Amino acid sequence: MKEKVLITGGAGFLGNKLIEHLGYDKYSFIIVDNFSIETPYKREHNKLLENKGVKIFNCNVSEVKKYREVLYEIDVVVYMAGLNSVTESNDKQELYEQENILNLQKFLGGIGDNNSIRKFILTSSRAVYGDNSNKLITETQPLTPMSIYGNSKLCQEQIISKFSQDRDISLDIFRIFNIFGEDQGKYYDHIGVIPMLYKRIIDNDVTLDGNGEITRDYIYVGDVVKVLERAVSLKDKGINIYNLGTGMPVSLNDLCKYFRSIGYEFDINRKVECKDVMYSVADNHKLKEKFKPMSFTAVKQFILSNYGIL
Repeated sequence: MKEKVLITGGAGFLGNKLIEHLGYDKYSFIIVDNFSIETPYKREHNKLLENKGVKIFNCNVSEVKKYREVLYEIDVVVYMAGLNSVTESNDKQELYEQENILNLQKFLGGIGDNNSIRKFILTSSRAVYGDNSNKLITETQPLTPMSIYGNSKLCQEQIISKFSQDRDISLDIFRIFNIFGEDQGKYYDHIGVIPMLYKRIIDNDVTLDGNGEITRDYIYVGDVVKVLERAVSLKDKGINIYNLGTGMPVSLNDLCKYFRSIGYEFDINRKVECKDVMYSVADNHKLKEKFKPMSFTAVKQFILSNYGIL
């Protein structure tokens, strides 16, 4: 019998890629998504998934009454629902607390003591760490988020950990670093460093914070879904937290250099002041040990393959 996987926020970029990777032979899928961020591509692609048998509830995850009928048939929950803009969150604190914290509590209240769920997976964020002073980020270091968004993801981790522990449900928390991949910009145009930078390059309107040495850990969506697939299939116990990143630092200047190397010409404006986290790169030893063998697609190779000619 196929296991049933519920993916909240599953109509987005990562959720769609995960469904396509897991496939339909071993799993059946249910999506709960309010389509608060919507593009023609996203709507069309999810319609294709629906035609393949994916059941989609077009509602907020907090509206449990609209999909309660399926909650007692679920084997695995992948929780992706919520808002995820660092900049926006600092201007809209109440909205982020509602969407990312209170809605999770309502969802878990709807599940109650459902005994069919064997596993939870929470997609968290590197934003729970804050600044790290040019060191690799480990899962055990102090958590000092610098944004409302980061704080809301930390609250999600705490809430779902308590829920899972009380009910002896296995829980994997993945603190995902900067995802990139095919079609990312088709799902939204205000999130995702690489598609946003590409759009600005095309418009010749590139502005970099400070000296462009803001450094991030960019992880390919295909590598992310491979890890999530293994997590879904594992029949393990307990609560585990993993950094989901490559461990390879790439600066904004590096990204611009990659685009220029394949023929894109553009000017760069620089902001005098930078208020963002300067360095955010994962120590992923724990991830590689649990989900070995692991290999990572380099962001440079992706840009060369998808935006130019090798």
